[in-house]
Amino acid sequence: MNNFVFDHHFKVEWGGSREDFTEVHGLTFQREVVLFRDGAQLDENARKLPGAEEVRNVVLRRYLKKGDLEMYQWWKEQAAQESQRDVVVSLLNKHHEPVFVWKLRNAFPARVSYSPLTASRAQPVVEEVELAFDSMVMEAR
Repeated sequence: MNNFVFDHHFKVEWGGSREDFTEVHGLTFQREVVLFRDGAQLDENARKLPGAEEVRNVVLRRYLKKGDLEMYQWWKEQAAQESQRDVVVSLLNKHHEPVFVWKLRNAFPARVSYSPLTASRAQPVVEEVELAFDSMVMEAR
């Protein structure tokens, strides 16, 4: 029996009515690398030390549905006032139970974009939102 976790079944709770995103990209933990050199250090190589944690923006993609302006409205709210939300990305098992959870604290849409409109072929329009946030934590359930 293997214990691999498959990524095709997830949900995104972001404060809107739709959780049916087709892709989440950029769930990344990254740390700044600080080069340190002591005056008494005899060799030429600087030591590498862990620095501050950096969080990169996360990109969410989903198909645009008729009449759905929720993501665009959240984007527009930013012009009038801060409208930050906690966003939860849950990787689900076959019983729809969370296996891993990523929590994005104080997220807001930094960019909302749409796939190209092409007259030569009919295909669904993809809505893409890039979320900026303060911090991310990961939990295993």
